[in-house]
Amino acid sequence: MARARVRPALPDDTMLLATLQRTWWQDAYAHLLPPSVLAVELDQLADAWAAQLVGARALIAEESTHPVGFALVDPHIREGGLGHIEVLGVVPRWARRGHGGRLLAECARVLHDAGAHTGVWWAVESDESIAAFLAGVGWQPSGKRRVLDTGEGHLTEIQYSGTLHLRLEDLPGEDPHPGDPHVGDTE
Repeated sequence: MARARVRPALPDDTMLLATLQRTWWQDAYAHLLPPSVLAVELDQLADAWAAQLVGARALIAEESTHPVGFALVDPHIREGGLGHIEVLGVVPRWARRGHGGRLLAECARVLHDAGAHTGVWWAVESDESIAAFLAGVGWQPSGKRRVLDTGEGHLTEIQYSGTLHLRLEDLPGEDPHPGDPHVGDTE
């Protein structure tokens, strides 16, 4: 595999984040989301990302020079030491190459550094690949479920929670490439 890394998103990355998110929605969830959501204007999504970056931390996964995934972490720790991953996605054509694991590990590091003890993430209930991935790192459904109104239907998510003490070598399907200083690099 080519060099892979996770880096912090910069303020001028809002259009890139918007493009990644819309592509992820279109490629992974076209069967669940209405056409109006899948065709949202990139400028509108970029504006939403700009607003999110004011109080949260965004991350971008890259393979070589290609952006392939993204995440958004809320650094404000909730009662009980809970840290929230707001969203984490890898464009499906780049999936199963360790990018999700690198993103999750970096999200966990950000939350741990902010003082969280446990991480939580809402994910699409019917997405079996996310369920299997999270089970592989010891994250389990918390028992909480929510139904989102998409404007033309409903999307059900469940909340997963788990440890923030993750290492790349512990993640399913990860190839940490020992000695490669760029894998997981966030500097």
